Amino acid sequence: MAQDFSLASTPDGIVPALLAHLNSLDINTMLGFYDPEGVIIDHAGKEHRGQEAIGAELKKYFSLGLQMSITQRHMFVTGDTALLILDWSYIGTAKDGTEVNMVATATDIARRGSDGFWRYLIDNPFGSQNRETVDTSPPLNQSISSWKWYSICVGLYLTAVLYGLDTSIAADVQGPFLESLGEIEKLSWVGIGFSMGSVATILLLGSLYGSFEIKSLYLASIILFEVGSAVCGAAPSMNAMIVGRVVAGVGGAGKYLGCLHYIAVFTNLKERALYNALVDLCWGTGYILGPVVGGAFASSSATWRWSFYINLVLAAVTAPIYILWFPRHNPQPAVPAKTKLAAVDWVGAVLMRREKLQLEVAAG
Repeated sequence: MAQDFSLASTPDGIVPALLAHLNSLDINTMLGFYDPEGVIIDHAGKEHRGQEAIGAELKKYFSLGLQMSITQRHMFVTGDTALLILDWSYIGTAKDGTEVNMVATATDIARRGSDGFWRYLIDNPFGSQNRETVDTSPPLNQSISSWKWYSICVGLYLTAVLYGLDTSIAADVQGPFLESLGEIEKLSWVGIGFSMGSVATILLLGSLYGSFEIKSLYLASIILFEVGSAVCGAAPSMNAMIVGRVVAGVGGAGKYLGCLHYIAVFTNLKERALYNALVDLCWGTGYILGPVVGGAFASSSATWRWSFYINLVLAAVTAPIYILWFPRHNPQPAVPAKTKLAAVDWVGAVLMRREKLQLEVAAG
């Protein structure tokens, strides 16, 4: 049965006619849907007038080889002019094999001609959205199998839980600390040492994540966190415990920033908010459970030391996920490592750590 590419004679027929013309994937057919004075607006906000320019812009969409889906949100008609607000999407595998997830809301204007048929006068596919923040590229996680992406998310959220857990885990084990290690005058440093390590290095770590390969930084942060946990668990003195807490704090901040960077790189704007919210939820859950877990270990035969050793066990169990399945991404692949290191504000990073230490001493 031949496809009907007739124009609409009533406002209600505009959207069905538009969808039929678009999904013909034929530029000449689609050009017949535009008013002689028609204009199409591209992703950057630039106007394209005339059939040749409009055709060149349409080719970018038709070359995907995908069928568009359209849902009419609103239509306002006055006289011979209609304003249409349409949600549209291209989702699927393009002709070249790439995964496409293009979703937006169009603000279009159609006009009825002297022949009584409606044609597009202004085709504005991205509507009033901020042209700098519209994300029409497919998220990189679409190149990863669903089960592997699920495993990666488990790894990301587990690190967020452990970061929150270690932030507060010392709150309910201070008594056992003192019994084993003594030096009550240094007890406050066990609590603030972790946050001090995190806050003093978080700006530096954020800068490094913006320049260097994120998997290497993420794994290094996990290792640093586990080293700090091991030092805390085996601490023979309060000084060793404090050092371990600071080291774990640095690694914890690196892990947390790694979670956020992985989500920023491997998801698009539409889904990113949910993934980020889950990171915060996991951190908050860990923070709430910290005193509970610490107290449970401290009052058991395992002793308070397993409040920290448990991190090593969990890291060992999930290590294959981090090592084998976590994808690599270099935000600046063409820039030499030497140049990246030279661009880091090392003086500012040192001053930041010094300032944080002074504030902690003053507060203590």
